[in-house]
Amino acid sequence: MTDHRIEGGMTRPNVVAWALFATLVIVAFIASALVLLRELSIPHCGERCDFVLLAWAGYAYVAWCVIIVVASLVLLVTLQHRIRSAWTFPAAGIALVVTGAVVANRLSDVALLFPT
Repeated sequence: MTDHRIEGGMTRPNVVAWALFATLVIVAFIASALVLLRELSIPHCGERCDFVLLAWAGYAYVAWCVIIVVASLVLLVTLQHRIRSAWTFPAAGIALVVTGAVVANRLSDVALLFPT
């Protein structure tokens, strides 16, 4: 069995896991900003927009991202030395954040009366 330790004592899978976690945080931040910026499209539909759905989609998505990032961090910190595939937690988090962004943008389209 080969030892994959690099400087500082971290193993290569741990470096990959932490790099993916950093990517998750960046993706969640950018996607949250893009979903929340959909509220700037209100002039498109004027008073006919569904403002409740639009606000709900944006704020619920931000909460979703925070939950995913915190859960990924907790799982990564607690299990990184016990299992070899700790990188799967932030990778799954990225997939869930992107999927949530698609759903939130679709709900925003409905709220802003864009054609389906």
